Amino acid sequence: MGDYGKIGELKAPNKTMSMVVLTMALVYNVIFGFIRNPAETDNTLSWLGYDYPHGFLMWGVLTAAAFFLNIIYLYKKFGYSGRVGTAFAIAAIFFMPGVVFINDWGWEQTAHLIATLIFIALNAIAILMFFIHNYKKHIKYRLTTFLVILILAGMIIVQFTLGKSGLLELVPLWLAMVLLFVSNFTSFYPVYPCDKAQKQKKKKVRTALKLACTLGVFGAHNLYMNRIYKGAGQLVMSITGIFLCLIPVIGMGYVNDISDGDAKVCIAAGISFLSGAAVWAARDIYRLKQLKSIENFD
Repeated sequence: MGDYGKIGELKAPNKTMSMVVLTMALVYNVIFGFIRNPAETDNTLSWLGYDYPHGFLMWGVLTAAAFFLNIIYLYKKFGYSGRVGTAFAIAAIFFMPGVVFINDWGWEQTAHLIATLIFIALNAIAILMFFIHNYKKHIKYRLTTFLVILILAGMIIVQFTLGKSGLLELVPLWLAMVLLFVSNFTSFYPVYPCDKAQKQKKKKVRTALKLACTLGVFGAHNLYMNRIYKGAGQLVMSITGIFLCLIPVIGMGYVNDISDGDAKVCIAAGISFLSGAAVWAARDIYRLKQLKSIENFD
């Protein structure tokens, strides 16, 4: 049955790829954050994204990929099943397009802030759940759990007392990436081989087929069967396609006058992404209808 049909038994991301993407994301976050003085209140990531939308798009891609790959790798390295945390890490990807593309005044600013808070919360909870799970096993886990909670609480308190600043947004991101790097690619935290993901029931094709028919373009059926990379690929394709189609309406940072040929190019690109996701889902539906069990689904 391979990697299919068991929740919590995901194929871990490639270690080298996870390390490379995390390093790229951390370096880019530091450099992008210092384009202007991050200590000033008007130099937040949102402001940088408004003034440099293409650079902000690069930031979003690297940051989302780094957190997703390394949270999943973290779970696999230490044998933590973490179904809820895994679901949160996957869900966080869904909100990053809202962080990057919806970044203007009025309702767009509100939507941008909501998407940003949800993205941060989902990833933070996914990481925190791992350390809470290992809390009693070693003092390093206990200290890290305490520090993570302290940093999150401090960030919230400062946010409501001193107001926004670039450093308030950037420092927690940097610390989270450093924590993931230390956890995944050093021997600082002890690994306990006895920790194994619990065995789960084999998932039936009937449920997967229903998901493919209703939410197939978003990769729901593949995520259900723990085909994480294919499911995430379909999800990213569909969300990207939707936002490309919406760019002529909602704009992108300071670019708000997309019309005529440029608007048609955006819509054409969006439709192409959506059509690719639709064909992919249709192919999966066809394959699922031919099968009696997930074991033969490739």
